[in-house]
Amino acid sequence: MVDYANSARRNRFKSANRAARSRCWLCGGRIDYDATVPHPLSFTVDHAVPRSLGTVPPSRRSNWRPAHYECNQDRGDKMVDAFSSGCEFESLPFAALLGGL
Repeated sequence: MVDYANSARRNRFKSANRAARSRCWLCGGRIDYDATVPHPLSFTVDHAVPRSLGTVPPSRRSNWRPAHYECNQDRGDKMVDAFSSGCEFESLPFAALLGGL
């Protein structure tokens, strides 16, 4: 079942981050806001405190962070201090990642 109210909130969050050119909070790399999941550089909402801990409601906007799909998947349910980004994209020029070079 789709939570349409939450989907609308996520879309607004994505739009705000696109406008601000926010980077992945896990690796610092640029996010491709036009790519769709499961593209590794696509935008996803990451939860600073993992949902699996059950301590923060998943709809709480203050817990949301912009992240690459791949970084979000790699992090899983680990706290950030236990996560080491292995993102291969963070040191490459963005155009090269998109096939522009």
